[in-house]
Amino acid sequence: MIYKNILWLLVSVSCFVGAALTACDDNDDSVVPTVNPPTDTTVHDSSVLDEAIRLDSLDLTMTERYGSPMYFYAQVDKSGDYFRRMFMDTTSFTVAAATGEIPDGAIIAMETWANESNQSTVFYRAKQDGQWLNGSFSPNRPDFSDAIDINSCRNCHQTASTTDFTFTRPLIQRSVRENTVQFIECDRGPTGPCDLEVYLGN
Repeated sequence: MIYKNILWLLVSVSCFVGAALTACDDNDDSVVPTVNPPTDTTVHDSSVLDEAIRLDSLDLTMTERYGSPMYFYAQVDKSGDYFRRMFMDTTSFTVAAATGEIPDGAIIAMETWANESNQSTVFYRAKQDGQWLNGSFSPNRPDFSDAIDINSCRNCHQTASTTDFTFTRPLIQRSVRENTVQFIECDRGPTGPCDLEVYLGN
């Protein structure tokens, strides 16, 4: 009987140690998001990086439902029950929050909803070599690999040239400053963005 107790104790300790080591591996800071991590190699001022580290305390929702850690940083309510939810991969969000610039390799995903229970297409933008490419997928079949240069997307975002052709870039800094997800609204139909002034808070 005593040998069985000793064996049980050894097995329990082994399981506990194994679980602890696994937890440490899961928290390894060297883990990089699988969705197009930024390729920005700029060496930023240490005070800027210190500011970025504080993102850990942000009251933002982090989700991995599209295959990579992403921050939910804004919701844009439009006319009717239509709204959009904006996400950015966590690595790029950290850089953008600290520097005001969106780095190469960034992924911005935009969920489209007809109402709270009716999610539609997820559109996304991928920044590569300083240019924005676009793609889309069904919510239950995420795929960030087919981004291309789409004329209609590029033409629409031309009006946001002062914010890196990205309407919600001002909301990234605001979400960090106010430590919360940003909610804005405009009297605009389901397609097309609000005026840039709305995103700027003017």
